[in-house]
Amino acid sequence: GGVDSYLYLGKAYAATGDYNYASSVYSNYLSKQGPDAEIYNQLGLCELAKKDYQKALEAFQAGKQIEGNSLMQIVAYEYLQDYQKAAVLLKAYLQNYPDDQAAIREQQFLSTR
Repeated sequence: GGVDSYLYLGKAYAATGDYNYASSVYSNYLSKQGPDAEIYNQLGLCELAKKDYQKALEAFQAGKQIEGNSLMQIVAYEYLQDYQKAAVLLKAYLQNYPDDQAAIREQQFLSTR
């Protein structure tokens, strides 16, 4: 019943492509146990896979309130085609993590939008 069991169960279902069930596993944990940054991140990834970008963004934002990493939130804004908001968030992120190669690639991508 701990966080690890929910994470592994959700990841197992996501690995089989059953993102709906994986999302329900993560949502179930959050409703019973309360906020957890890693659970919110996994929920957001499932919502991205389901192409429900608004729900993904909501999950990432909820997780961000717990943890400082905003990179996945930036990706959700990209999927929502809000490139300006994504660029602003990415600029702030890179001020804190200037050596993050994935973020640098994202910045290059955003500069073409």
